[in-house]
Amino acid sequence: AIPDADVWVTTDIGGAIVIGSGKTNQNGQVVFYLDAGTVYVWRQKSGWNFVNPDTEVIS
Repeated sequence: AIPDADVWVTTDIGGAIVIGSGKTNQNGQVVFYLDAGTVYVWRQKSGWNFVNPDTEVIS
């Protein structure tokens, strides 16, 4: 778990159209309520390396 990481969700792979953002809790979780479709999840925290974006299909 990675607490206090910045997480945001976009509808485009370029990361320009942000539809949600938040910070992970002490369990490394953040909740978004998203419509069905493909979204791109971006993560950032100092001292950590993430492969961005993570493609997710919401059904």
